Amino acid sequence: MENGKEKLLREIQILSFAAVETGLYLDAYPDNPEALAYFRKITAELREKTSAYEEAYGPLTPLGARAEGRWEWTEGPWPWEEN
Repeated sequence: MENGKEKLLREIQILSFAAVETGLYLDAYPDNPEALAYFRKITAELREKTSAYEEAYGPLTPLGARAEGRWEWTEGPWPWEEN
């Protein structure tokens, strides 16, 4: 059974996959309004879930590192490690 962190990370992985695949579809069919609406929906949800994850557990990538006073990206745990 997944805990909250694992569940949120799995949702982020699913949304990331869907965003990339939909983006590729839109490369071929840029005038498809349903695909564009779906892309906007899932990327908004992806931003929301990523923000929630990073707020609770730390950055998923170096792009999510706060880097305000010092570089904290290398401080663990890594997203794939258990606490």
